[in-house]
Amino acid sequence: MSPKKAATGGIKWGLISGTVFILVLWLNNAGNWIAAAMIKGIDYLTLYPANMFSFILTVVGMLLLTLYSAYFSKKTIAQHDPSQINLRTIGFIITAVGLYYDIIYVMFLSMGAVGGWGMWYAWFTGHNLDLWLIALPFAGLPLLLKKRIHPPKQDT
Repeated sequence: MSPKKAATGGIKWGLISGTVFILVLWLNNAGNWIAAAMIKGIDYLTLYPANMFSFILTVVGMLLLTLYSAYFSKKTIAQHDPSQINLRTIGFIITAVGLYYDIIYVMFLSMGAVGGWGMWYAWFTGHNLDLWLIALPFAGLPLLLKKRIHPPKQDT
């Protein structure tokens, strides 16, 4: 077992699992928004700008973040050099996922259930086990301050 191969394998699977995690978050949140719009009707989105913003942020914004994460992961895995990983990009992705939850939650706290209580609000605030992601920007922001992983110094 070589130490370099172990590090690249862990990084590879970390990037893949992180991207799949963001994809699953998008599927879950977008699916709940689409189901809420189907149950309440399209007016639930078109008559209330806050709901439309939340819907677009979820369906389009999280999808774009998922695609960007997949692009970054593929590009980084192909490098085969752990010292060339751009930690700022990883920090951006982590922070963006957390900010999504922050924005949606603060919107709910400040405006309430716009358009009436529905499936989306019941799921997001009451049954969502992913609300821990609200704290994710605290982990992502320090990574925005770094550029690359520096390899450990070799003792000679």
